[in-house]
Amino acid sequence: MKIADFGFAAPVAGRDGSGYLKTKLGTESYMSPEIHARRPYVGPSVDLFAAAIILFIMFTQHPPFTRAEPTDPFYRLICANRSDLFWKAHSKNKPNGAAYFSEEFKNLITGLIQFDPALRPQMADVRNHPWLLNEDCATLEEIQGELKRRKGIIDAENEAKRAQKERERQQQMLAAGTGRKQYRTVGVAHRSSDETEAEEAKHQLRVVDKYFPGMKNNTEFFSTFSPAELLGEINGYITDHKGTAAVHDKKFKLVAKLKYDDLEDEEEEDNEEINEDKEEENKEQQEASTQVEFNVKILQVGDSDKYCVEFNHIEGDKLVFYQVIQKLRDNLADLANASSTA
Repeated sequence: MKIADFGFAAPVAGRDGSGYLKTKLGTESYMSPEIHARRPYVGPSVDLFAAAIILFIMFTQHPPFTRAEPTDPFYRLICANRSDLFWKAHSKNKPNGAAYFSEEFKNLITGLIQFDPALRPQMADVRNHPWLLNEDCATLEEIQGELKRRKGIIDAENEAKRAQKERERQQQMLAAGTGRKQYRTVGVAHRSSDETEAEEAKHQLRVVDKYFPGMKNNTEFFSTFSPAELLGEINGYITDHKGTAAVHDKKFKLVAKLKYDDLEDEEEEDNEEINEDKEEENKEQQEASTQVEFNVKILQVGDSDKYCVEFNHIEGDKLVFYQVIQKLRDNLADLANASSTA
């Protein structure tokens, strides 16, 4: 075990030299009952209590209880001195049933999580406990090999999930039937492999901010495409339509300027009767009024693989801004493949 986070460290003798500490700090599920009760506590004793919970989780892949309080369904068995029932409950659905936990392991954990701190073993007792002195303990090489094996399994599962998601995305794009232009490669066909790798490296360094729900239903959509794919498509669409986009170096967002050129066709008919002397002036005003500036943010929804693409108005006519965003969303409709609900 590696000890870290010394921002919470305190003198073993306590702030007042009494040998007791009083501050309630840390994660509640690892706290000893005296900390929950806001009673003075001995530092090494509560540290060993927390270490016992970590060891239990490492051994079983789940915690022994939710909170170390007499009202907790599991911890109350320890408080009532019914550790036999505690271990019987945890042996259910385990490989080999009751034989899953050795007597030495049960003795060590039971002692370390006692309600009364005076009944818990001290560090010297732990170091000399039979479970730790067991000659059957794995060697460092065996531990490293096992961790490498487990990592390989997890990496393979993650790669399989990634490949499946990519297949689903491709199917969604085909099912959309839009046959739309792909914008990720716009403006980058001339790049060398080194430049392409540099751009990929930038994506690796970018941070995805979290999404907070708000009243922006008309100027946001949700997607399971990656932040890099979303940013590339939107950036490509903007630049392909004679707009400008400044991409943030550290986050998945950009600031863009874009004109709504499609307004011109309809307005040209209405302008036929305009005095020729004012025609040029009106044209300049029209061009200025159809350009809007806005930012695009790609935000992660909770801890999921879903992202919100959020558009925010900066400058220009707001009605034109909504029209520009609607046209962009219509052209990139296949990217909006998720709902706002979790």
